[in-house]
Amino acid sequence: MTHPLQLSGVGKTFARREPGVVENATLALAAGACTAMMGENGSGKTTLLRLACGLVSPDSGTVRVFGRDPVLDGAVRGRLAAVFDGARALHGRLTPAENAVYFARVKGCNGGAALHRFGALARRFQIGRFEHVPVRRLSRGTQQKFALAAALATGAELWLFDEPTLGMDAAGLEIFHDIVRSHLAAGGAVLMATHDEVFARRLGGIVRLTGAPQAALRLQL
Repeated sequence: MTHPLQLSGVGKTFARREPGVVENATLALAAGACTAMMGENGSGKTTLLRLACGLVSPDSGTVRVFGRDPVLDGAVRGRLAAVFDGARALHGRLTPAENAVYFARVKGCNGGAALHRFGALARRFQIGRFEHVPVRRLSRGTQQKFALAAALATGAELWLFDEPTLGMDAAGLEIFHDIVRSHLAAGGAVLMATHDEVFARRLGGIVRLTGAPQAALRLQL
């Protein structure tokens, strides 16, 4: 069976003569599974997510998304959605709806279908009335919800999140929890980095990462 995400002996170093940020990371994320990475800032969580979605190449080992290399295979990147510091990912002068169409087309997805899914997610988050308001006029929490909706509107099967709950109120957290649960029940997979242990425990397993900034990280799932 091909896993949505598989890392085998992955290492990544960003500067000479310094310890690896990630060393010998091995992970196999199955369909229907959610894993949350927890650890101090600089422990390698964001680096692992960037490796997983093909934003950076590993120095050693292999990264596979549905059995393919996300750095070399642009098509497989269409099967994943990644959100890093959600609110800042949106273009402030555009509306959330315009952002959703833009990101969908960048990934080679149908803009109309993505807009339809985006609208449904916005209504589920109870922020549909703001989808045509320029992003820069919205609150931090509302921007975060729209960033998630815009990313997930592509219909991706693998979701990668870096601190997805930042700025969310209690009602938003419950709605997002239900959205992730539905995705997992449909066979999707989720890997996230978070400091919200309560939220993480409700969704699946937790892996604790250790190490100071620029220190070696070993992860085994």
